[in-house]
Amino acid sequence: MISNSPGSVADIVIEKYRALAFSIWSIGPMNGPVTGPLIGGFAAQYLGWRWTNWLVMIFSGVALLCMICIKETYAPAILRKKAAKMRKEMDDERYWSRYDEKRSFIPMLKVNLSRPFVLTATEPILWFWDLYIGVSYATFVGALVILSTNTSLTGHLRNFISVLRGISVDFRRPSWVVSRFYRPSFHRNRNWDDDCHC
Repeated sequence: MISNSPGSVADIVIEKYRALAFSIWSIGPMNGPVTGPLIGGFAAQYLGWRWTNWLVMIFSGVALLCMICIKETYAPAILRKKAAKMRKEMDDERYWSRYDEKRSFIPMLKVNLSRPFVLTATEPILWFWDLYIGVSYATFVGALVILSTNTSLTGHLRNFISVLRGISVDFRRPSWVVSRFYRPSFHRNRNWDDDCHC
């Protein structure tokens, strides 16, 4: 779900509100490492260690059901299905989309597997982004290791809840940066409406 949902958010939300939408979406992945040990600790202490696995299976099943119920948001896939449906209903081969081109599997696989490495090696913005992600996760894991030296249950809860609160409160920062610096230039260039509250 973490690998697919950013694409769905980008497909569904227009540019004006995309920063806010990603800020709200990021609460889940960022708070997962904090709420997981909390739930797992209570489950292991009060229900037994097997329930940690059962809870993971239950939550995964609910997530799978949610994924099955969500409609397709990727524009090329939607257009391919629509063109195929129109060809079948009208019995006319003239209906097609620009994404109906058939490509062989091996060249497409080579392009898709090599693209992340090529982009990482050639794009300076990705160098800084990779450095930022590395420092962020090192800081996050380091803080949890340092804070978890307290051996009492209340100390553990206080440590995890403080990290959870910090991440949850900070989710609005990207949308503030967009509204302060990025949005004014888009107003000049794209004539956005004044009702944007991102």
